[in-house]
Amino acid sequence: MFLLSNGNKIDTEGVIGAMEDTTDACRYFFDIEKGDVGCVEKNNGKNKEKAESLVKSGRYIEIPNVPDTEQKKWLIKFSQEFLKSGNKDEKSLYAKIAKLLSGKKENSFNMALKALEKDKSGWIHGWSQWQRNCLWEEMENWFSVLPVEIEDKFEGCDDCELCKLMAQGEHTLGDFNEASAKEKLKSLQNTVKSHQSFSNFSAEDASSLYYDAMDLLGGGRSDLKEAENFSQKLWT
Repeated sequence: MFLLSNGNKIDTEGVIGAMEDTTDACRYFFDIEKGDVGCVEKNNGKNKEKAESLVKSGRYIEIPNVPDTEQKKWLIKFSQEFLKSGNKDEKSLYAKIAKLLSGKKENSFNMALKALEKDKSGWIHGWSQWQRNCLWEEMENWFSVLPVEIEDKFEGCDDCELCKLMAQGEHTLGDFNEASAKEKLKSLQNTVKSHQSFSNFSAEDASSLYYDAMDLLGGGRSDLKEAENFSQKLWT
């Protein structure tokens, strides 16, 4: 997630939606204090004055949209990557999209998208992800030139050992293995606590569960005392 210097979370979905919109029906603005995204319709003079006042306030920055011409390039690259060298139907779809995008009609991009949507193979979903990845990169580039400090912070599960490790930044394979083992230990403990039937487990069974996690840590199977200590924790 992206955060402003004051800790407010940025509405990245709103920013991406604003960049994607090529209808020219609205002007989108980013609130550099709250991280929110809003829009002003272009349908009357009063809204134009409102939009200009937002710009002059210094608190709101207009979000640039990615024009059709650029998104056409993305669609062409996607089609070349996944359709051009595919099976007969995929090659046919590629040829149709390439022909539409090379045309001079103003709505050629939307026509190509409709052709992709009609295809029963579901390539429209692949394009949606490709487009989102491109828009995300555009958003990151835009953030880098804004006159405000923006932090890209890893967002994970609060109690997950692997997420905690990722949030710390650089780590070794050993760190990863250790975090994996800790997470498995916690999972085993939670499983035992949530099922009363596990109360019939013997110490030997509990020790076996412990050994599974120890293997991830690179430990051996000789530390019986520690295994017994772990098995006792399972019952508490």
